[in-house]
Amino acid sequence: MTGNIYITGGALALLLVGLSAAVGPAHANTEAQSGAYETITVTAPRITIEPGTPGVSKVITAEKNALVAFSDLDLSRTADLQALEERVRDAAEGICRDLSGEMPFGQPSTSVCVRRAVDDAMQQVRQATLVALAE
Repeated sequence: MTGNIYITGGALALLLVGLSAAVGPAHANTEAQSGAYETITVTAPRITIEPGTPGVSKVITAEKNALVAFSDLDLSRTADLQALEERVRDAAEGICRDLSGEMPFGQPSTSVCVRRAVDDAMQQVRQATLVALAE
């Protein structure tokens, strides 16, 4: 998902901060199928500013997603829960690294992107774990 917004001079820094808050932190959602959680969608945004005509800049936003499947895991087992957490971390690192390569001067930094994507995805992991424990 990419969009373009044109802004002028002094509002540039303020807009970047505002967009960062509006677009992110990165988030994750679980998808339910027949009541059973099977995937987590890890999402990471990136924002960059390209200079345009004098006094006008172009803010570009991008977002990448990765699906993390876990239907093969039993989340009531600690080892399987750790395996899912590792899959989420690997997915976040991959999409954040891809975004960094596409937009090298963008924000947030790759390490912050990964941390946010993982933190948000872990909320969904906890939700899926509660469902698994209730079954």
